[in-house]
Amino acid sequence: MKSKFIILNVILIIILNTFLPTIALASDNNSQSSKTETTVNEPEIVSDAGFLMEVKSGNVLYSKNSSKKLYPASTTKVMTAILTLENCELDEMATVSQNAVDLVPNGYTNAKLVPGEQMKVEDLLYALMLNSANEAANVLGEHVSGTIEEFAKLMNEKAEEIGCKNTHFVNTNGMHDKNHYTTAEDLAKIAVYCMKNEEFRKIVSTVEYKLPTTELYTKDDRIMKNTNMLIHPESKYYMENVIGVKTGYTKEAGNCLISYAVTDNGEELVCVTLKAGNSSATTNQRFADSKDVLEYGLDNFSTREIIKEGKQIEKIQIKNATKKTKYLEIVTKESVSDFINNDIDISEIDAKIDIKDELSAPIKKGEKLGTITYEIDGKEYATDLIAKNEVKRSYILFIVVGILVVIIAVIVIIINFKGNSYKLDDSDDDVDENF
Repeated sequence: MKSKFIILNVILIIILNTFLPTIALASDNNSQSSKTETTVNEPEIVSDAGFLMEVKSGNVLYSKNSSKKLYPASTTKVMTAILTLENCELDEMATVSQNAVDLVPNGYTNAKLVPGEQMKVEDLLYALMLNSANEAANVLGEHVSGTIEEFAKLMNEKAEEIGCKNTHFVNTNGMHDKNHYTTAEDLAKIAVYCMKNEEFRKIVSTVEYKLPTTELYTKDDRIMKNTNMLIHPESKYYMENVIGVKTGYTKEAGNCLISYAVTDNGEELVCVTLKAGNSSATTNQRFADSKDVLEYGLDNFSTREIIKEGKQIEKIQIKNATKKTKYLEIVTKESVSDFINNDIDISEIDAKIDIKDELSAPIKKGEKLGTITYEIDGKEYATDLIAKNEVKRSYILFIVVGILVVIIAVIVIIINFKGNSYKLDDSDDDVDENF
């Protein structure tokens, strides 16, 4: 009986050793977890709130009180502009109402619009976004919705649609009202949405625009100059990469600015600074702060490849494969890039590698076998791991094992037969003795 169990164990060992795959890992990364956080010298700004984000990735590069509710002043007008563009044609004619003019107190910025004047929507948009004309905002609000109140409802609906969490508008231009507020982060979301509109983008990047004369205003002196010094080449705050967006100021809101930059590689950054305080004789704080924050983003971050397509992660030997295809190379399916800090040494980041526990032939080229994941500054980056080459099943092994099984089975039968024969002979002898 012992010989039978020995033979059966031999058969089992041969089968298991032949058909179960053997995985030879090139590294022990499976149990490692990558987690890299960066510490860089962030700018120190005077503004009460600041926010910087790379648009495509949504990565926040800088944040100071970015969720704090503050007054937006004339940065409100970005919402007025985009709603006008979405609801009107540029060559539509709008009428300047007495109400639109009267709602603007003396001393507030205006474009010298005259009640009863007929103006193209396009001209009003340039007056709105460059010169920050308050009555132009009212004219556009009335033209789109009939009343300022109805237009404000439209503004709030759009803010919610965009994803703003702490924003509420009550007027078209940002004149102070305790119920008219937003946050740096929400304004960034609105700006990103607006900058997807090519006409909006064109308007806010324009340095100067002249309003045409009309029957009610015949002087040729309504020259609208962009109040954003980051786009004026002669300004000490000029930044070549900046293409917008909007300034704002009231006593309660302080100096505010939404700015937008495009890198040489095409990445886009949106920056918001709110409540910068009053400017000195030598420094306009909203421009100084915004420039510092934008330069911080442009100088310290860039789009970098985190995972390279086709990189070999493991090499595995599959035992039930043909001799020529028994080595399986596992590689990354695609490259993964993101806008991250330049100081990160990607080669030093440990990856979390998850590969299927059991692999056996056949395996198709390109078949998903697992995943690889990196973590940088709390954000995960992952791609599939796939077979670089095909692994074919070896039928020779099946045949050899089959033959071995048959041979061993025959041996077992013979042993059993002989064992039974011996038992039969012993039994006969006992019967003869009884007689």
